[in-house]
Amino acid sequence: MAARGLAGGAVASLSAVLFLWWSQHLLLGGRIRWRALLPGAVATVVGLLGLRIFSALVFSPLIASNAVAYGPVGTVLVVESWLLGVGVVIFGGALVGRLFYEETPPRDTHMETTQVRTAHQTLASPGAHDRT
Repeated sequence: MAARGLAGGAVASLSAVLFLWWSQHLLLGGRIRWRALLPGAVATVVGLLGLRIFSALVFSPLIASNAVAYGPVGTVLVVESWLLGVGVVIFGGALVGRLFYEETPPRDTHMETTQVRTAHQTLASPGAHDRT
């Protein structure tokens, strides 16, 4: 039973990453490369998972106590606070993803590797340009 819940959570997380990745691409009009948008989608899903855990621990008991103390207005205020948290997580996830993408060095591509090898060969043989 636990393995089924874990598999369901993995599928839900993967689909959330794919949805947020696609939605960023759509909302930005395709001006940003797919690769640059992936860290933002992953950071948002991680933030939403954290909000889900926090909500289970804090917001559920808070709704019950505020409903007793303040009536329907108390419940509305707790739900409003939760929606504010969702907005912060979505905006913050995209922001953290952009910072992560900009701060991590780019991966070695074939073109860069070839350029580095050519530069090393040129530096390794001094005077190679003088012979021509």
